[in-house]
Amino acid sequence: MEQIEVIAIFDVGKTNKKLFLYDRTLQIVFDKSVVLKEVVDQDNFPTEDIHALSKFVVDELDGIMNDSRFFVKGINFSAYGASLVYLDQNGNVLTPLYNYLKPYPKYLQEKFYSEYGGENEFSQSAASPVLGSLNSGMQLYRLKYEQPEIFKNVAHVLHLPQYLSWLISGKLYTELISIGCHTNLWNFDEHTYQQWVSDEEVLPLMPELISSSSVIPVVYKGKNIAVGIGLHDSSSALIPYLQKHETNFMLLSTGTWCISLNPFNHSPLTQEELKNDCLCFLQSNGNSVKAARYFGGHIHQELVQRIAAHFSVTIDEIVAYAYTDDEIQSLKKVYKGNDYLGTGNARAAYFIALEKLVADQIISMKWVLQHADVDEIVVDGGFAQNKLFMQLLGFHFQEKTIIASTTYQGSSLGAAMVLKEQVWKS
Repeated sequence: MEQIEVIAIFDVGKTNKKLFLYDRTLQIVFDKSVVLKEVVDQDNFPTEDIHALSKFVVDELDGIMNDSRFFVKGINFSAYGASLVYLDQNGNVLTPLYNYLKPYPKYLQEKFYSEYGGENEFSQSAASPVLGSLNSGMQLYRLKYEQPEIFKNVAHVLHLPQYLSWLISGKLYTELISIGCHTNLWNFDEHTYQQWVSDEEVLPLMPELISSSSVIPVVYKGKNIAVGIGLHDSSSALIPYLQKHETNFMLLSTGTWCISLNPFNHSPLTQEELKNDCLCFLQSNGNSVKAARYFGGHIHQELVQRIAAHFSVTIDEIVAYAYTDDEIQSLKKVYKGNDYLGTGNARAAYFIALEKLVADQIISMKWVLQHADVDEIVVDGGFAQNKLFMQLLGFHFQEKTIIASTTYQGSSLGAAMVLKEQVWKS
């Protein structure tokens, strides 16, 4: 049997760790997903098991390289951001992969911002609200002051996607998309690292900064493969849409967090936007993408659990409800306010709850739509499959085209697209 030439993509989420194989036409010909058991750090806070994750990547790649059905031409990585790996001179991992949800010490946060310009001024230059551990550079700052004995042994600092790339290539690099995503490491005004990175003796720990599209030629298990530098998943998910859309669009990427991404809004962040959970992501070309966050997926999960328990129905039944446009208009007239559990039935309750959720989602979206209006709104992720969510969104944006994305696994596809032209030149 003739081997299929493929690009292998490891797509590492907080919960699911996935491997996809893409052929020349960027169709998925193989996929696998696992959930790895979490561990705890020294403070007993749950976190990723970096050693189990590393073993998963290496073992799965070795298995695919030895699979007679496939000929691996390249490999790349898409992974969640705000997670740093600290290596010593010998490449040993020095700490747990600290969880970006871990509470940040108030005294240390106050020390940082008081020394480096204050919260308002610094946040504006860093293009991110004050997010504690979710500003990944703050994890590094914390390591220096809370664990100085470990910090002095740190030789290299890598974001998770670049660590995974290093596992296979053996090459240490920093990549612009990961550095430019609410890290507090990058100065968006001056297009360089923040001053504190030098002042706190962190800059020597950051490997060479290279392009997101860089490819590292590697001989792995006796075979020549092209290894990508790895991409931050949210930014990687935007790549397929940028390549195929001819009109201006906004991407609403829905999951636990619903992220509104407007790649055509390059206006500087204002203080008002920062206070409303807006931030900027860097693209591989150095342009910024205005973004806004809303905890929509998490809120939705809590809502349907309450409705299911209150009316003794299943969550699957609730999210499968279909509503005609006439029924929606009728429900709008009958039910006022947000007391969804007082409606008397699960069907009406879900409508009222979701209408409020969509209204809050639209407030978040409008922050990035201003200054750079768009013709289309593309919804991907879980809510793209929710008919009522899409209907309600359409009612609010009647002058725009609302599209439910059919792109499967956008973040992994973006990572594959980065490699495609260099792997298959013909």
